[in-house]
Amino acid sequence: MPGGSSGFDEADADAFFLDVQNPYDYISQVRAALKPGGFFGTLIPTFNQVERTLNALKKNKFAFVEVCEIMLRHFKSDPARIRPTDRMVAHTGYLIFARRIEPNSDPRGKELENEVSIEA
Repeated sequence: MPGGSSGFDEADADAFFLDVQNPYDYISQVRAALKPGGFFGTLIPTFNQVERTLNALKKNKFAFVEVCEIMLRHFKSDPARIRPTDRMVAHTGYLIFARRIEPNSDPRGKELENEVSIEA
């Protein structure tokens, strides 16, 4: 990706939403583009991509990680028989959110750093 040392033109960003097929390959660049405490988000379609992205976030010291599955369930519009339609989309994708954290000497920060560190 073109740009500065982070691989992106952005630096010291408040938030970064990454919409690519392989977000896990860009998490270190996203970290470099975000300011401390900055928000990260991505939308991906498969569970194995979620797993790879979560591992990359953990490796790059992101915290407050949330994963949400987007469900779509249509209902029949007959007021006398409100119920789900016979066909349902199982899921449309996964949203992942996280925040860049910085190691520091504050005991609460150390506790958080230990929470997100990768086990050897």
